[in-house]
Amino acid sequence: MARLKKLPHIPSDAPSDEGASAPAETDRIDARAQSSAGKKRKRPLDVKALVQKPTFTGFSVKPVGKKKRRKLELEANHTGEIIFKGTQITDQAFETTHSDHWGQIRRYRTFTLFNGAEHFSVGDDIYVNPSDADPLENRSTEDACVKDWVARIVEIRGVDADHVYVRVFWLYRPEDLPGGRQSYHGFNELIASNHMDIIEATTVHDRAIVAHRTEDAENAETFDPMQLFWRQTYDVTKPAGKQLSKLKTHCTCERYHNPDDLLVQCDACQLWLHGPCLEEAVLGEALKEALEKAPAKNASDSKAKHKKNSKQQNDGDVPVTATLSHAEDGKMHLSITYNNSKSEEVPIKCLHCAATISEYEDEPVANGETSSPAIQVIDDNPSTASKKG
Repeated sequence: MARLKKLPHIPSDAPSDEGASAPAETDRIDARAQSSAGKKRKRPLDVKALVQKPTFTGFSVKPVGKKKRRKLELEANHTGEIIFKGTQITDQAFETTHSDHWGQIRRYRTFTLFNGAEHFSVGDDIYVNPSDADPLENRSTEDACVKDWVARIVEIRGVDADHVYVRVFWLYRPEDLPGGRQSYHGFNELIASNHMDIIEATTVHDRAIVAHRTEDAENAETFDPMQLFWRQTYDVTKPAGKQLSKLKTHCTCERYHNPDDLLVQCDACQLWLHGPCLEEAVLGEALKEALEKAPAKNASDSKAKHKKNSKQQNDGDVPVTATLSHAEDGKMHLSITYNNSKSEEVPIKCLHCAATISEYEDEPVANGETSSPAIQVIDDNPSTASKKG
């Protein structure tokens, strides 16, 4: 059961404030009937009887174009308000099943659940319990990093405390996209979309905190590793292949950046480099050097016996992994680990200009000022946040 907070009455010609919905459709219908001489007022539909029918499965919704909007004379429920700031995703005209009944359900600003313990309002992000009636076809909840469905509340309507309906825009998980999760998607990444649905308020089980992450590497905001966030948008009204928005590319590979990985800037050429690309490059060089230093296979048993100890030592020096890390002292370290568990630190070199990227140290220069950092880092872990000069 949900409790509702009514919207104050707003004249039909008065603008709505941010986050507020328009007055109830019944109010607008009455106003038009009273001001139109000679027109017969329509009898109100029994909405409660509809939603209480055992065969009633809820309201389905889909956006409509301008031509159809004029033809159907749809209610002015679309304000053009941007749903996700920094994007072109706006509220839009739509049609529903049982549209006449939907138009007579009063709008509300807020609803509460769990005996009033949780309040949910227009503009809030919410967790929605997965159900058999999946609004997105064939999406796998078991394989998803974020198990619950996440949505943003756009509109709230209620017949009574037992029949409260919420119009939402979904935040897709990467697993919900046609191409599935990609290597550049962060563990807690979502995608803002204009995929609209009407759900029952009882399917909401908690508030979600979803941050908007910008692609400005120079002024990147530090996020908690467990923070849900979105960078891309998914426009269901666009043709296939153009629905997912683009991201900024980095590094010599010219690919997208995974926010869970380090992103390092070379001070010489200003290029931002992917941490995994730096690791892959230095590991490849180390493997090449190890192969060049490896002794040739000995045909003679005596020579093989003579070099037994040396050969074992060389076999133990085979590089296995390379790790780029951001230490608590603010310095970057690139180390190689060998199959004998030995580890050594190696220089960090730019993949574009081959300049050596050194750690930042406060060393005085000729004019008495401190030198600028030779490296800048984007790290989403607060405990290892970048220290920039």
